[in-house]
Amino acid sequence: MIVELPKKLPSKREVDDEIKYAIESEPVLALPNYTKPFEVHTDVSNVAIGGVLMQDGHLVDYESRKLN
Repeated sequence: MIVELPKKLPSKREVDDEIKYAIESEPVLALPNYTKPFEVHTDVSNVAIGGVLMQDGHLVDYESRKLN
């Protein structure tokens, strides 16, 4: 199966900005309930690190940093 690629792929910065906008513009952050357990998910590469704090499948907080 041959798939036609788009003429111009978005840059990493454009994709990151779209993700950040989607997360911050919608009411997706849940308030934490300290009587229930939390989940921490992390990801790391040679250029950045990131993580999310979740509870009952809902996003509570997130953080990401570019490495020097």
